[in-house]
Amino acid sequence: KGPRTPLSLEQVQQLQGCVGDRVKVHYTPVDHGSFEVVLDAFMASDRMRHLDAQMHRELFEEITFPDCGDDMQEGIDVRTLELSSKDQRMIRVLQRDDAVQLLSELDVGHRLGEGTRKSLLASSGIVTVGISGAGTFEDFVEGGIALEQVWLTATMLGLRMQPWTPLFGYTHSRSELSQMIGPSRCSELYPKGQAALDVLGLKDHKYVFSFRVHQGSPHTAISERHKPVMRSVGST
Repeated sequence: KGPRTPLSLEQVQQLQGCVGDRVKVHYTPVDHGSFEVVLDAFMASDRMRHLDAQMHRELFEEITFPDCGDDMQEGIDVRTLELSSKDQRMIRVLQRDDAVQLLSELDVGHRLGEGTRKSLLASSGIVTVGISGAGTFEDFVEGGIALEQVWLTATMLGLRMQPWTPLFGYTHSRSELSQMIGPSRCSELYPKGQAALDVLGLKDHKYVFSFRVHQGSPHTAISERHKPVMRSVGST
């Protein structure tokens, strides 16, 4: 977690200037008047991600724990999440399928989003990347290239970036979101997501990605994940 120091105008301009004309890079500071709308949507999204059995399983399949004999060259090293001692204990509880399933059956677990609130407020805000167009495959390829440019530029500027993509960012319509999380949860999350995307500056753009950004000290843990193996075209 880092200080709430807002990005400077020069920093924002450099992030916005590193991409093409079709790409929009929007910075929303935590002291924005409507930041609570974003918090509400992101908290609801993360809570639903935990309470859905399949998404919960997929989430924790990606996280590796050094004290459990996991292969630390694969997945997301839990140490790189920079969790407090309290949060480290909590993630062990949330890792258990039976505990989360009980919360879902009892329709409780509303506090599962509190970690999201705490983390987002302990930052400089959210940087969101969007792209104009109809949302074709080619559009999102261009958007993916752009988000890499934003990430590299932020790193050059000494900023710390943490990916934070809500469930409604993966879908383009209410029906798609309903298929992902079910009609009941969709009826809650969809309007919150649309309101948040407006605040994040993407009313007229397709969502690509979002980052929690801050200007704190360097990370204390470095991932041990394998470096990608580059192969030439036609190699085996």
